[in-house]
Amino acid sequence: MSDDDQISATITTGNSVSGSVSSTAQSLTANVDSEGILTVDKFQVSPEGLQLGNLANVDNTNLPNESVLFYDQSNSIWKSSTQPLGDLLEAQRPTTTEFKKVFGPSEPTEPSVPLGSTGPSFGEVLPRNGQFANKLVISIPGNPMINTLEASAGSRRKRVTANFKFVFSAYGSIYFTNTDVAISTVDIRVQHQEVGTPVSRFTVQSKTQDAQSGNTDQYVLKIAQNSTQPVGIRSISVNGKIALGNIGSLATQFLPIMGYHYYDGFGYLQVIDDNDDVSVGDTIFYSETSFTAASGNSSSYATQHRSRHTENLLLEDESYNSTVLTMGHLGKYVNIPVTIEMPASQLEQKVYFDVMQYFNLPLGTGPQGQAGRNEVRLIEISGITENY
Repeated sequence: MSDDDQISATITTGNSVSGSVSSTAQSLTANVDSEGILTVDKFQVSPEGLQLGNLANVDNTNLPNESVLFYDQSNSIWKSSTQPLGDLLEAQRPTTTEFKKVFGPSEPTEPSVPLGSTGPSFGEVLPRNGQFANKLVISIPGNPMINTLEASAGSRRKRVTANFKFVFSAYGSIYFTNTDVAISTVDIRVQHQEVGTPVSRFTVQSKTQDAQSGNTDQYVLKIAQNSTQPVGIRSISVNGKIALGNIGSLATQFLPIMGYHYYDGFGYLQVIDDNDDVSVGDTIFYSETSFTAASGNSSSYATQHRSRHTENLLLEDESYNSTVLTMGHLGKYVNIPVTIEMPASQLEQKVYFDVMQYFNLPLGTGPQGQAGRNEVRLIEISGITENY
């Protein structure tokens, strides 16, 4: 004890003893009853010299200047960030990248679309074959886990905002019996695929037969995320695959995903398990694209958008005098905007932009023998990508 420490005791008429110990750092008051049991009534610690790291539920190892204290619920502990506050804020900023591709002969400005027999010369004519053709592939860079504050999400989401620009052009004769299908249509499709083999692990909490499905081999698996994963439990997609393992032959044992939803901290997978291979307590593996050592047989594309745009031809051109034919013509620009959101992932994402001329009524010759046409021309695909 130091010179400043003090010890005092008092004997009461009830033969009990009370005592106290005090110093510049702390003080304690206690009573000893007749049975010799010591009871502490008061304990006080001076804040002088007390540091945050002295607390049992605080981890402040590798503490940089301007670190941030945050709570890790999964481990019930307070942690300090491994990066300064300024770096953390900068890392949270979304990153955007512009993209644009112009097709066919281009024009410096947006010219008017001819309505007569001579059609536009700019853009790329889409074939009338009813099949999708890929016109553009872009890549969104992967975002590795930037800092501990993002560990719960695992990574950032990705978003693509795009615009398809077309020219619809038509001129020619149409039989009256075909005027109800005097249209021009184009389909667009946007798909995405992760580059790599992200594998996430989940623990099966319960397994029950999915009685509503009518399939005795379909089950509902209640799953929990057992650690920070490339794909979080909130971001599982029915386009992905569930496997019993992620290496060797086990990676080829896939459970088809029939449905999925998230509720109150757990995921609920509807899967086909015809061999009843999965049990409570098992670890199952999830991937959007493929599993390691799976010979690439689990690759998949996620179709995020598909739509069709239809234009009606303008009919009854008085320049064509016929009892069985009428004239059709069309000339206009069409912009089709698309926005897609992709699940959180640390991996690079490739995005595929596909177009198809679905149905365009063939047109006959014009009044002066001009060749008929009904075409869709792709002018450009442009937009921005975001990591956020």
